[in-house]
Amino acid sequence: MPTKKKEEKKKKIVKKKIKKKTVTKKAKLVNAKPNEYFMLKTGNPIKNLKEFVDSLENMNDWVFKHHVSLEKNDFSKWIADVLKEKELAQQLKKTDSQVETQLLTMRYMINKYI
Repeated sequence: MPTKKKEEKKKKIVKKKIKKKTVTKKAKLVNAKPNEYFMLKTGNPIKNLKEFVDSLENMNDWVFKHHVSLEKNDFSKWIADVLKEKELAQQLKKTDSQVETQLLTMRYMINKYI
């Protein structure tokens, strides 16, 4: 027959707190509607930020310069107006570098989606 002390020990063991891991849900990647895809000068469509980053990887310099200059940034405008990613759009407005555009977008995606 168990003694009172043994029963109390068992209760203490059972009552031991288990730390719960909190998992933060990340946002889901937004796809533009087909009629709102970004159309590159080459005619290739872009529907989301992943495709944008992939496109920047192999984009010819003249294509990038067609869409981005010191006076305008078509990508930033599309990202703000269509994808509703205002924070990223503000960052992209400040650069006319293809590599920096890609890095800023990748960094933003990692923080928001991964």
